[in-house]
Amino acid sequence: MSKPSVDADAVRFSAPSHVDTTGLRRREFQRDLPTRKDSDDFTDNQFKSYFYDSCAPPIASIWRAVILFVVGTVLTVVGSLLLAGYFDTKYADRTWPVLTLGLLCFIPGAYYTRIAYYAYKGYEGFSYQDIPSD
Repeated sequence: MSKPSVDADAVRFSAPSHVDTTGLRRREFQRDLPTRKDSDDFTDNQFKSYFYDSCAPPIASIWRAVILFVVGTVLTVVGSLLLAGYFDTKYADRTWPVLTLGLLCFIPGAYYTRIAYYAYKGYEGFSYQDIPSD
């Protein structure tokens, strides 16, 4: 059985009249309109929808993520060098705190810097909305 055709204009989301949509761009996701269900399989059109995404990146949050990434990288490298014995043994008591702080800074910094980069490049599935902001 073939699926009934769906008018593409009938699927469009229009923002309410009291919402200001200037400076916003439309992103498309897939959603299936109510149709006859022939099987329990998922379809590609099941998740199509339209919503508006802010084009303005959260600059302060991105800077914080980059700073966490850089500080975390430096602390992780210094902690690893302390652990490996490249520094004097009188600093051995600082090895695990420096390495732990480095990893605690590096992990979220790398994660949100990657999201910001991919959103900037326009990769599908990445948006500035994924970055927490003030």
